[in-house]
Amino acid sequence: MYLQYYILCEWFKLIWVIQTDDVEEIALKISQWPKASGTYKRITVITQGPDPVVVAEDGKVKKFPVILLPKEKLVDTNGAGTPSI
Repeated sequence: MYLQYYILCEWFKLIWVIQTDDVEEIALKISQWPKASGTYKRITVITQGPDPVVVAEDGKVKKFPVILLPKEKLVDTNGAGTPSI
C-alpha cells in the first residue's frame, strides 16, 4: 500500500479515529489490517520526502534514512523512487 504521508495521516485519523501524528504508530496500525486473500502478510511503507522511510511488518517498525542527491542529479522530481506495490 502506498499513500503519501500527509494524505495518509489526515485520512487515517479521520477514518479510524486515531488521534496521532506519529508515523510509526500509523504504519503499525495499517500493517495490522487484514488482507482479503490472507495469503500474504501486509507490509506498510510510508515515504516522507527527505525524512526517513518508515516500514512496518510483523508488529515491528524500521526506519531507513533517505540519501539526498544534489539538485543536478535529480531527473524526475515528481514521484521518483516511490514504491509500486
